[in-house]
Amino acid sequence: MKKIIVTHDLNIVCQNNGELIQKKIKDVLSFDEIVFLSFFNGALSLCNFLESKWFDIDSQKIGRAVPNGQFEIVTVDNGLVALKKDKSFLRANNKDTIDLVANKRNLWETFKLIDVEDFSRIAVFMKNKWCVDFDNSASDVDYSKSNFQEIHINNIIIPFDLLMMYLKASPSMNEIVLNVNWKIFRLSRINPAIIYVIFGRGDLLKQAKISIESLDKLGKFLGDLFFITNLPDSEIFSLLPERFLNKSYIIHYDAKDRLDFVGARLSIFSTNLLEQYQPIIYSDADIVYDRNIEEFICKSSRSKKCSAQIEYFHKFKTSSHTGATLFKKDPFFIEDVYGFNGGILMVPNIDSHGVYLKHAYYALCKYTDENGRDSLPFYDQSILNYILYKMDDFDGRLVTERTQIGGEGDKKIRDLYDLDPKKTKGFVHFWNSAKRHVDMEKYYRDVLQNS
Repeated sequence: MKKIIVTHDLNIVCQNNGELIQKKIKDVLSFDEIVFLSFFNGALSLCNFLESKWFDIDSQKIGRAVPNGQFEIVTVDNGLVALKKDKSFLRANNKDTIDLVANKRNLWETFKLIDVEDFSRIAVFMKNKWCVDFDNSASDVDYSKSNFQEIHINNIIIPFDLLMMYLKASPSMNEIVLNVNWKIFRLSRINPAIIYVIFGRGDLLKQAKISIESLDKLGKFLGDLFFITNLPDSEIFSLLPERFLNKSYIIHYDAKDRLDFVGARLSIFSTNLLEQYQPIIYSDADIVYDRNIEEFICKSSRSKKCSAQIEYFHKFKTSSHTGATLFKKDPFFIEDVYGFNGGILMVPNIDSHGVYLKHAYYALCKYTDENGRDSLPFYDQSILNYILYKMDDFDGRLVTERTQIGGEGDKKIRDLYDLDPKKTKGFVHFWNSAKRHVDMEKYYRDVLQNS
C-alpha cells in the first residue's frame, strides 16, 4: 500500500527538503515532491516516492532511514480518514504547511487517500482546460470552490469519487462523458499544440516571425509550440514573443532537399511527442492569425475528423496538387470531392487519428524510395489527401470556413477572397503572394490597427 494524501481544500501533501508542505495538484511537477503514506515493516508512516526516506516524529520532516513511530488511520466517513500519532492528528493548516499538533479532528485534520494511478488521472484533469458540451471557451477547474469531496468546473459540481470513476473509464482522457444526477455532460480536453517547420533563413524567417507574432497578439494562443528546424535554438527563440519562451520545443533535423523540408512535418506524427495534446495544428510559416482562435480550438477538440482548407479549384481525383497521382494508382470509391491544402492541418488528437498520420509518413517514405525523391507532386499534401480521404478521416469545413488566401499572385485565386482586415475569420494563408512576408506584415498591421 502506498497512498497519496489529499487535503480538505484539494492540495497534496508534499515535501520541500524534507519539510511537509501543501501544493495544489496543478503545481505538482514530480512524484519526488509528494509525500506518501506507506508501510515499513508493518508500521504505517510517511515517506518519499522511493520509500528510502521516512518521517521523523521529532523533527516532523522526511529524512529518516528508518521511521520512528507509526500512524493510525482513523476512518471518518464518505471515504475520508484522519491520520493519528498517539494523541495528535496530522493537520493541513492555513499556512500551506503540515503539522502534527492538533489533539482533536476537524476539517483540517481530515484527508482523502488516493493511489498513484488515480493521482495521475486527477492531475491531468486539474492541470488542463476543458470545453463543456458545446461551449466555445475553455474552462479551468475552480479551485476556490473545489475540495476533496466535489470538483467545480463551469457551474458543474461533480462528486470527487464519481469523477474518478469516469476518468478511469476514459483511457486517453481526451473526452469525458459523465452523468451528474440525470444530466449528461461532455468535457473535451483543451491542451493545444501548433507545429511549425522552419528550414533556412531569409524570407522564411521573416514570415515565421510575423506568423508567430500574430498567433500571440491576435490569435491569443495559450498552448505549446513545436519547431522542426535545422537552425540553432537561439535563432528560433529570437522569433518568439515572451508568452512562448518557455512553452516552445525545438526538434532538429538535417534537410537537404524539398522532400526533407515537407516530409519533416509528417515525421513528428510518427513519434510520441504529441500524445498529450488536443487539438494539434500544423501551420505553414506564411499563415497570419487574424483573430482569437479559442473558438476554433474548442470546436477542433470535439471534432471527429481532421480538417484543412478545401481548394475549390482542385479536384482530388484529377489534380496532381491534391493527391490524384496516388488515387490513380490506388483508386477507391469516393464522391467527386475537392482536394485540400496542407498548409493548415488540424488533427483533433493522436489517440484517434495518429495511426493514419503515421501511415502517411510511412507511405511518403516508401513511395519516394521506390519512385524517386521528386516523384510525387506536392509531396506530403498528396499523401495527406490520399490517406485521409481513403480512411474517411477528413472534413474540411472547420478550417475552410475560417481560412482566406492572401496575395496578388493569381488573380483568379485572389478574386475568390474579399480580404478585409475588418472582417477577419481566423487564418490567412499567403501562398498566393510573390513577397509573402511583405504582404503578411501589411495585412497583420492593418488588422492590429482595426482591432
